[in-house]
Amino acid sequence: MNGTEIRMRRLFPSAARGLFAVPLDHSVTLGPIEGLESTGPLARELSESGADLLIVPPGAVRTIAPSIGATTRLGVHLSASTALG
Repeated sequence: MNGTEIRMRRLFPSAARGLFAVPLDHSVTLGPIEGLESTGPLARELSESGADLLIVPPGAVRTIAPSIGATTRLGVHLSASTALG
């Protein structure tokens, strides 16, 4: 098994089920977004609702990681452009 296969198994632990991924990285491109000021409680709610993966900017990892359950993964968005000028 190679590295790609290992990472894909972490994202798709069950072949019978899809992936429920939720992007929370819009503020990287669009700037502050009303309703997403406090992502910790939102991440907790998404995790409890069965989200498999939350996609976040690097600065949000410390805030979100303690809020999610053991079965929810974090995907860190490392490359981005901005519409802020």
